[in-house]
Amino acid sequence: MIQLVKFKAEHVRDLIPLSAVNALCGHLRDDQLAALEKSDHSFTGMVDGKVIGCAGVIRYWEGRGEAWAIFDPSIGRRLYCEIRNIARRLFDVMPYRRIEAVIVADFAPGRRFAESLGFRLEAPCLKGYFPEGQDAALYART
Repeated sequence: MIQLVKFKAEHVRDLIPLSAVNALCGHLRDDQLAALEKSDHSFTGMVDGKVIGCAGVIRYWEGRGEAWAIFDPSIGRRLYCEIRNIARRLFDVMPYRRIEAVIVADFAPGRRFAESLGFRLEAPCLKGYFPEGQDAALYART
């Protein structure tokens, strides 16, 4: 069973070396991680004391935020389903009328995950969006 705790920067650092899927984490600066820590809507999922993922929503302004998530790529189907169910419940009680998610365009698991959470594709290709030049897809849940 997943235990949710308040997000801390060191939690993401535990995930960074796990996979190339999380390569984007290497571009997170300390001030960005500090902002995630201050957010009321940033969480870490743990199983038996081990970080399995970090996620949340960053507020842009009243009613609008952006979802973010970084997971251990070795989590199994059972944990994936549990994470999805927790995320759905959290989104339903968060104070946002619009939550966006930007996903590496050719990362099919990320796109499927967003869709399973009720996000809909709004922009299929934001050219060169990410630090290493990957294209992105913009999803939104309203």
